[in-house]
This record gives sequence, structure tokens and C-alpha cells, in this order.
Amino acid sequence: MSRKTTRAPGPISDDDAELLERLGRIAGTVDPVPDDVVQAAKEMFGLRDPMAVLMETVDQDEALAAVRGKVGPQMHFFEYGTVAVDLEVSTHEGFASVLGVVTTPPSSGDGSGVVSLQTSGASFDTAVGSDGRFSFVRIPAGMLRLRIELPGEPRMTTRWVDAGA
Repeated sequence: MSRKTTRAPGPISDDDAELLERLGRIAGTVDPVPDDVVQAAKEMFGLRDPMAVLMETVDQDEALAAVRGKVGPQMHFFEYGTVAVDLEVSTHEGFASVLGVVTTPPSSGDGSGVVSLQTSGASFDTAVGSDGRFSFVRIPAGMLRLRIELPGEPRMTTRWVDAGA
């Protein structure tokens, strides 16, 4: 029977640091990270927004996808506090379309605000309609996320969503 032990967080010992450095050199020699992965990571790091809060993924249609396959649009649902965002992402011939609605409490005003759709290579902005709706069409398919700015709320972002071709 094996026992798991946990170590208190804090600085690692010199021996552990040396071991990790040696293991890193070995991994870098035996199985280096491909150049395109390094480039993509650098591009994604440039899109970080430390002042934004990350919206929580509430639910996805993954259970349905397991039954019916990934046919048709993907549905994604996000929340932060009293703000909710529902997304429908569809792809066709290398392009994605995103339809969404931002739901806020009635006391927070008319729902005006700006939604930015970000990809690794571009950013697209649109106004949130008075009914909370927004859309983006003919966006290059691939990884995307939303940044939502609403009056009286912190800037919010969603996790990255794969709108692959």
C-alpha cells in the first residue's frame, strides 16, 4: 500500500531545483516543444488581460454531443456574479459565426456595453443591443474568447472556445 504525502507550499530545496533543471534539459533534448507551439503560446500570452475576471463555465452541450455527435452549432454558457452570457458558435467553410445574449439584472440598466471577440490574430468589437444580443459573422475559425464590458461591472472574459473548421 502506498501512502501519498504532501509538502507544504514554499521554496523547493536546492537538490530538488537541480533535479528539476536536469529533467528540463533532458525533456528539451528528447522531446522539444515544436516551434509552432511556442509561437502560439507567445501569441496567446500577449492576449492576457490581468484586469479582467474570468467568467465561470456554467454548462455545455457536451453530454448531448456524446449522444448525437458534434453536428450543428456549439452552445456555451458563462456566468460571473449576476451577469450571464449564452453563446451559439457555428462554423462553415473555415469561418465561424457567434450569436450571443448577455443577461443582466433589471436594475443594472439597459444592457448596453461592448463585446469583443478575440482570436490569436485579431479582435472584433460590437455593441450589445438593448435586448442584450450581439453577433459576429465570418470570423476565422479557430480558438476564440469574449471580453465583455458592461456599465457598473468589472471587465469579464470567457475561457477560450474552439470554433474549429
